[in-house]
Amino acid sequence: MAATKGLGTTGNAVGTVTPLDHKLAQSGLITKRGAGSNLVRPGLFYDGVSTIVSGKANMSYDVAPFTAALTRSAGAGTVLLANDGVVNVVTTAAPGSNSRIDSVYVWQREFSLDGTDSNPVIGVVQGTPAASPVAPSLAAFPGAIELARIVVPAGVVATNTGTTITQTAPFTAPAGGVLAFRTTVERDSLSVPAGTICIVLADARRYVYTGSVWFEVGSPGDAGQAFREAAGIETFGASLANGGFSSVTVNFPASRFSVEPLVVATTNSARLAVQIDTKSASSMRLSVGNFSGASATPGVGDTLLQVEWHAIQMLSGAAAG
Repeated sequence: MAATKGLGTTGNAVGTVTPLDHKLAQSGLITKRGAGSNLVRPGLFYDGVSTIVSGKANMSYDVAPFTAALTRSAGAGTVLLANDGVVNVVTTAAPGSNSRIDSVYVWQREFSLDGTDSNPVIGVVQGTPAASPVAPSLAAFPGAIELARIVVPAGVVATNTGTTITQTAPFTAPAGGVLAFRTTVERDSLSVPAGTICIVLADARRYVYTGSVWFEVGSPGDAGQAFREAAGIETFGASLANGGFSSVTVNFPASRFSVEPLVVATTNSARLAVQIDTKSASSMRLSVGNFSGASATPGVGDTLLQVEWHAIQMLSGAAAG
């Protein structure tokens, strides 16, 4: 595969920008499924609305406005489309027995690939009624996105009563943007590049993907959440004689703090005094002294003298906040 012609360029017959050139270039604007991949994450662009398909007082569904990115494969590029108003999609009568699953979808038909025309399609496919129904296949609509999945029991005469509508439309985002997931289950089932930031709509929590796990970061509504933190335990032997003094240098995790953090510490012996000095954004000196008049020993249940410490940076540019 060679480099494709850039958007907006003109030239002779050889240099004319094709629809495929456009779609391949558009893939660069959308979040990818993995590092080093031109395969985008297809879905709707989240605009604050998570309920895309709703039932009606008849056998049809309403589909809310949305914008979306669709793809058939990495080599097919990305189609950007919009639904600018509520679209009503009619389904068939409920089954006479058992239940079935309806899948409401959006698909971009392309004349050069599919024939007929190049009109976008918002439609519904009905599954086979069964005691344990399964969702119908969307294989006949390459690159389609399922918007919702509806369990239709026998005998219902309206989709807003007696049915179960599950919103299944995935959300996507511009490259480098914040992805929206409905639940952590959905989040954990998908592949994304390291560094991806997401919000889980179920609880409005924000996470960043490290390449192996999702790590929670400051989320909306978390008043007073710290910018950076670190904690640890330092040991100082089984006892410390009266008048004794001992120090240890503690190195904070690399690049954890951007300024000198606030540090609090506590010890497991009532006879020890704790001192923190020589503190910077990267390390500190932690000292203990015994001036109690008797030997210092650990508290009940411990065998070594210990100091537990907690370092905190509340704001990106300040320790306190």
